[in-house]
Parts: sequence; structure tokens; C-alpha cells
Amino acid sequence: MRFTKLALLILSVLVLAVTIVPVMAQDATPVPGSVADTDFYVEAFRRVNVRSGPSIRYTRIGQLSAGDTADITGRSDTTNSWLRIDFNGQEGWVSFNVIEVNGDPDAAEIVEPGPNATLRTTGAQAAASSSREVVVVTRVNANMRATSDPESDVVGVIPFGTRLEPDARSAGNNRVRVTYNGVTGWVAVGLVNITGGNVNTLTLAE
Repeated sequence: MRFTKLALLILSVLVLAVTIVPVMAQDATPVPGSVADTDFYVEAFRRVNVRSGPSIRYTRIGQLSAGDTADITGRSDTTNSWLRIDFNGQEGWVSFNVIEVNGDPDAAEIVEPGPNATLRTTGAQAAASSSREVVVVTRVNANMRATSDPESDVVGVIPFGTRLEPDARSAGNNRVRVTYNGVTGWVAVGLVNITGGNVNTLTLAE
């Protein structure tokens, strides 16, 4: 009798597990990323900030992950520096420098930011923030030198594909100051790809 009760208990547990596991699997289904509905869209090749207006001075409203796509609904100016997108049903803006475009961006209408565009900082704070958001990625194994002088000592080698955030530039914008593995030095601009921001906004230093 005791054996029969044990067998029934084990059978009940198995039936319960078979019922619950599919439900848990359904609940665990990942939410898909942003997907464009037209053939005129942007695609993120890395994580990209989406802002409420066409500048890093505007608030961030979300992000696109690598592989996400979003329909283009406008552009900021004739240089296409920022593109307006349909970001999950709301207006969003992404920098042209950090996305790939399917279609001709010149075909998009030049538009002003909408009523929900919100500046996050003003004046000197905005300039400082702009400097912090400059991003470069090494194109080769790049020598990092002690000063902006190209003949100064090499203080480190930064591997190919390393993401860096410069905090200063040299006169002529031919070198940027970065920190890698706790060491600060200077790297030639020709050895990096600028993937975000504008080097001209960095503090001038030597």
C-alpha cells in the first residue's frame, strides 16, 4: 500500500511538471528587437542611443541593439547628421555616424524635432557632455604615446577594435588623448575610426 501511494505521488509530480514547463517556456520567450516595416530604414551595428531630438544634448529615450532596424521618417538637415526614426511608435533620433542606412537618406524630409524633444543640459554642461560622448575604435594595433608629440615615448599598444572615449585633442586634431588599461596617452587620429561625437568638441590640450 505504501509503495502504491509513493508511485501515485511520483506520477502526480511528473504530470504537474509536464503542465508547467511549457507555460514557463512561453513566459520566457524573449521580446523581439525593433523591426522596420518598410524598405527605408536604419540598422544598428552596435548598441545605439535613441534621443528625443537631433543632438546628444537631447534626452535619451532608449537604445537600439545590434541588428535592430527602424523606419526612417525624416532627417535633421542637408548633411543628414541625425535621422528621425519610428522608435516603437514614438519619435526618435539617431546619429548618422553610428548606424547603417538602407535607402537614400537624401530622400527623407528635413524636419524639426517634435514637441516631446527635451534638452537634457544647456551651455557649458552641454559642451562637456558632448566631449564625453566622443567615441573612437582602433583600426589597427595602435601605439599610445606619452604626449601629443609623435616622437614621444610609446607607453602602450592598444589592440585593434578597442573602443575608447577620448577626453582631449591636439592642435590640428591629429591626435586624441585616451586612457587604456589605466594608462593615459595619445593616439593618432589616423589609427582610429570615429564612431560617435565630434572630435572638435574635445578640450584642446598638449
